[in-house]
Amino acid sequence: MFVCRFLPVIRGISALPAGVSRMQKRYFLIYTLLGSAMFCFGLSWLGSTFAHHIDSITPLIHRSTTIVIVLIVLAVAGFVAFRFSRSRPGQGLA
Repeated sequence: MFVCRFLPVIRGISALPAGVSRMQKRYFLIYTLLGSAMFCFGLSWLGSTFAHHIDSITPLIHRSTTIVIVLIVLAVAGFVAFRFSRSRPGQGLA
């Protein structure tokens, strides 16, 4: 449970595996408290550190965001093209 607080999607559903495995509530609360505290303090520290350099970081963030969006669009287009070509096996691109 401790590590679950650091993972983006898992953080929201970390109680589910704890409940399924019948984890004791006191351990769940302790691990959740420690993991959440470290995560929040870490984000606060990063925010205060980067705030001093925001003018030099902002262009890098915009550039990397654009690259990530382009890669995601290409990956989705490639996946759709792959699935479309496999869904019709006898018809080629002639």
